[in-house]
Amino acid sequence: MSTRADICDVWPCISIQSVWCCRKSSTHRSLSLSLSLFPAAALVPFAVTRRIGHPYQNRTPPKRKKPRTSFSRVQICELEKRFHRQKYLASAERAALAKSLKMTDAQVKTWFQNRRTKWRLVHICLDSHL
Repeated sequence: MSTRADICDVWPCISIQSVWCCRKSSTHRSLSLSLSLFPAAALVPFAVTRRIGHPYQNRTPPKRKKPRTSFSRVQICELEKRFHRQKYLASAERAALAKSLKMTDAQVKTWFQNRRTKWRLVHICLDSHL
């Protein structure tokens, strides 16, 4: 059986409560033995701090996800018309379209990326059924 001195030599940061309370069979015998070997004043620097919950809960919460942007029917109609004429836009064309629709350049770029993905999926399904 190990004593508190043996354990503290190996794990100097572990307190007596955290070590002995985890032992099911000899909890009371070990605790009384260790308290007789070391006075109660020696236990004060070894206060047990227990973590509650997940260790990542103490971190600052992540930024909230930006809510989904809803486009007007006019904007979608213009984007669809342009997409049917032209699947890819140059940066100058994208900037001009974004300005005319009162959207950001990133919104137009993302819309076209998503629309091309949808278009490819529809074409794959049509080709596989023919």
